[in-house]
Amino acid sequence: MATVSRPRRAVRVSVRLFGKDAPASGLPLRAVQMRRPESRSPHTTVFVTNAAIDDLSAEQVASLYLTRWPQQEQSFRDGRNGGGLNRSFGYGREQVTHVALVEKQARADRGVARAEEALRKTIDKRDRLAAELAQASAATRKAVQELANSAVKRAEQQLAARRTKTAELRTHPVLIQQRDVGRDSIMTCLKVTMLALTEYVLKEYFGGLRAEWRTFIESLVALSVTVRTTPSRRLYRIHPNPRQPALMAHLAEALDEINRREIRQGERLLVFELAEGGGGGP
Repeated sequence: MATVSRPRRAVRVSVRLFGKDAPASGLPLRAVQMRRPESRSPHTTVFVTNAAIDDLSAEQVASLYLTRWPQQEQSFRDGRNGGGLNRSFGYGREQVTHVALVEKQARADRGVARAEEALRKTIDKRDRLAAELAQASAATRKAVQELANSAVKRAEQQLAARRTKTAELRTHPVLIQQRDVGRDSIMTCLKVTMLALTEYVLKEYFGGLRAEWRTFIESLVALSVTVRTTPSRRLYRIHPNPRQPALMAHLAEALDEINRREIRQGERLLVFELAEGGGGGP
C-alpha cells in the first residue's frame, strides 16, 4: 500500500510504502516526475528512489534511470565480446546420445511419410476427377484440371521441403559430448570474477574510463612487461603500444595512481612505469 502526497505546484512527490517488511511508520521515498514535451505523445513518467535530494537531483534520478538499459545492453555485449560468456567450457570427453536430435529426426521422418501420403492422395484425386469429368465440357475439364494440378504441385513442394529438412538434420552428429555443469559453473565464476576485476581497475585506477572489456584485455593486459626485482622493490616496466597513444596516456595516469598508493608485496614496494618508446608492444 502506498500513500502519495502532492504539493499544489506538483514540484515534489513523496511516497510512503507500508507492508510486511517495511518499518511501522512506513518507508519514505521520493518520487520524480518526468515529462518529455517534445514527444509526439507527451506523458508523465514517475521514478521512485530512496536517495536524498542532496545526493541525487531530480534530473540525475531521471538520467540514471534512462541510461540503465543502454548500460545493461553494453554489459551483455561486453560479456559476449570481451568475457567469452557466450561460450561454454563445461564439456567432458564422454559422449552421449543427442536425445533431442534423435527425436527431431524421428518427427522429420514422420513428416516426410505424411507428405508422401498426402501427395499420393492428391494425385489419385486428380486422376479420379479427370475420369469423372470425361463427358463434361472442355472448359469445365480445363478449369478442374488446372486446380487439380495446382494442388499436386503444392503437395510436391511440401514433400520437397520436408525431405530437405530431414536431410539437414541427418548431417548433425547423434553422439555429442556430455555437459559437465560443475566445470561450466567454475569457468563462469572465473570469467565473471575477471570481468569484475576489470571494472574495478577501470574505475579505481583509470578514473572510470569507459572502455570495452575486449579493448582493455587486448590493448592493455596483453602489453609486454619487464620485471626487475631487488630486496626492497619490484619494478614492472610496461612496454607501450605506439599505435594507441591516447590509451597509453590513460595507462600512464593509471600507473601514477597505483604508485601513489605505495602497494607492497611483503617487504617489497611494487613500482609500475611505462617504458620509453614502443618496443615490446603487441
